Amino acid sequence: MPFEPKDIETSIARINAELDHIKDGLRLLGLKQCSCCNKFFLSQDGKTLFDAGQLVCYDCLQQCWQQRSPELSVEQRLAIEHKLLRWLVAYHKGKVIRHAESMPPAAAIELKMVVACEQCAGTGQSLGGACHNCAGRGNVWVITLRPELQ
Repeated sequence: MPFEPKDIETSIARINAELDHIKDGLRLLGLKQCSCCNKFFLSQDGKTLFDAGQLVCYDCLQQCWQQRSPELSVEQRLAIEHKLLRWLVAYHKGKVIRHAESMPPAAAIELKMVVACEQCAGTGQSLGGACHNCAGRGNVWVITLRPELQ
């Protein structure tokens, strides 16, 4: 006895409603969902998900940022980059690299992102000359090392 299209639509609507109730319950328990991979994380302290208008887990961060950053205004991007740098340093043992010669070997790096220099706000200029923090480039790298190498 085949299903009627109306029965299938009703079943799908019921399943979707049940899934919404389950998601609501998970949120009540303190779990939040990554906007990229849709996995749930316990995120009461802010360390598991980065909040830049959308919650993103560490594993999805680089891919999501590459997709989202071109859509932002310069001011929005700078603000989020500063927040991102601080989040990576505070919660994921991120290291700020100011000069290319200080960069660890590529095999040791798990995540590598270019962010605007906080000192000169990405201009490369500070006090009438080249910014000493970024050597006039206007940006620095924030990296995390592979766990086995930390």
